[in-house]
Amino acid sequence: MTMNNMPGQNMDATSPSRNRPVKLSVRQKIIGISVGLIAVLIGITVFSSLKLVQIKHEIVDIAEFNIPAANLISLVRQHSLEQELHLQRIFKNFSFEKVDLKKVDYEIHKFEYYDKKVDAELIHLEELLQTGIRLAEIDSDKLFYKKFFTKVKEVDLEHQQFVDHALEIILHLRKEEKDEANLLRNRLDYEIDEFNLHISEILEKLEKKTQSSINLAKQHEEEVLLLSLISTAAALVLGLSYALIMSTGFVRPIQKLSSEVSRISSGKLDVEVNATSWDEIGQLSDAFQYMVDELKEKQQIEETFGKYVDPRIVKVIADADGAAKTDGERRQMSVMFAGVTGLQDLINDIDSAALADFYNEYLEILGEPISDNNGILDKFIGTVAMGFWGPPFAEPSEHPNLALAAAGQVTSALPQIQSILSRSLGRAVDGDAYPITVGIASGDVVVGNMGSTSSMSYTVMGDVVNNASRLKGASRQYGVPILCSEATKTLADPDHLFREIDQIVAVGMDEPMVIYELVTDAREQAGYDDEVIGLYAAGLDMYRAGNWPKAREYWQELLLKVPGDRATRTMLSRIPRLEKTDLDSWSGIWRLDDK
Repeated sequence: MTMNNMPGQNMDATSPSRNRPVKLSVRQKIIGISVGLIAVLIGITVFSSLKLVQIKHEIVDIAEFNIPAANLISLVRQHSLEQELHLQRIFKNFSFEKVDLKKVDYEIHKFEYYDKKVDAELIHLEELLQTGIRLAEIDSDKLFYKKFFTKVKEVDLEHQQFVDHALEIILHLRKEEKDEANLLRNRLDYEIDEFNLHISEILEKLEKKTQSSINLAKQHEEEVLLLSLISTAAALVLGLSYALIMSTGFVRPIQKLSSEVSRISSGKLDVEVNATSWDEIGQLSDAFQYMVDELKEKQQIEETFGKYVDPRIVKVIADADGAAKTDGERRQMSVMFAGVTGLQDLINDIDSAALADFYNEYLEILGEPISDNNGILDKFIGTVAMGFWGPPFAEPSEHPNLALAAAGQVTSALPQIQSILSRSLGRAVDGDAYPITVGIASGDVVVGNMGSTSSMSYTVMGDVVNNASRLKGASRQYGVPILCSEATKTLADPDHLFREIDQIVAVGMDEPMVIYELVTDAREQAGYDDEVIGLYAAGLDMYRAGNWPKAREYWQELLLKVPGDRATRTMLSRIPRLEKTDLDSWSGIWRLDDK
């Protein structure tokens, strides 16, 4: 059946020889073409749907198993390295003529603390892999998780062996059996090297598997796109053929269909084709709309992949010739960490079917203020969002103000987060028990493309990043929503209201840091006016001077005005202990014991 036969039959129908038998009527041709078109479209749609389902399974496996497994392995490596560091400190202490047993006991405590962390992470990793073996939809992924599970069990045994031998060496050192200890240390060094090597091998294999899964998903996506383009071209050709052979009543809807096909070809998917008849053309219109919906779904998948990198970053790392800038450069920026304290405990109670929806909504709430205030959403670390501001994404003078504005919006979103938490848990959540805490630090950072040859990311690094993370942790300990560094306060516009909280040495710091609370409009409305801030400052001056009665007097007066101020209660709780110490050794600097 060929298209050029159709006009000839129409001409025969109006000629004197119209009684000549017609082998195939126009109606039959229309029905034949329509049935053929529908069959092709259904086949392509079914194939595309299967491919999309496969892509979904591949993405789910990456998101639910590969990436969490990589994060856990990274934590195992990090905490095992912490163990090794504390073990080396123990050995070093025993090498001194006079052993400081208090330091030894402290380092042993830290060694055992990280041992528990590694054990918990390995257990969590094994449970995750067992879940992947049971639930993964891709057979090759299941096989990979089985092999990966065996490797993790071996690493678990190696880690336990390392811990047992380390403790055995410490016991010999305590008994001053140095020869036995030195003999065992040679074996321990070999075990540590083997353990670290196996951890690195596991991470490398997991990264390769993740990249392979992503490449496979992209390949399937391209196949769906090709089929969609083929179906679009087929619809266009058949539409033009219809226009040549159909009457005026049929031409109009076909022309409409052809026009919409052209829009799709130019990349516009805002297409709506409504069937105007109960015939083959109506069926074609419905099938076409279904195809458009499939294209829209494919476009959404492409947009989802596009969210992994901020378009502004792509623009910055490409120079005029299109070559990527990989060298980091030092710039003054502001960095923020934000998240809900204690949220991980609640997440464990959320049904697994609702967990992905909760994460998406929660992380959107945390990330949106960063993007809205011209910041770069760098990454999500568990339930914590990290963002940064500075050139070339923001003006040099604006980055602290933008970071502070974003922090205020994040903390004001607590009721919204409570709402989705309550909905996901099926019960009410106490916002005071699970507050939003934010840390902001400003200063010089190294910014640029960083990573290995196989995995790069545009990010910031330096003490400022670490300090922002520490300030978030301190925010929880002092019970204030937003803590920032002195540099942030100094660089910010003078219309911001701050309260100096304390001078601290956080975990992992050598130098003290003065910390400030950003007093937002909401905090001012809650009673934090100039008088309250002044009372706190007066108490802080007395506290640093060692005048404990006067500091207590100012702070107790403050609590009469704002009874719920946790920062004041924290400072008051220290005074009984400080009153028993030697005032000559008091520097006014407080060392935090945890993060």
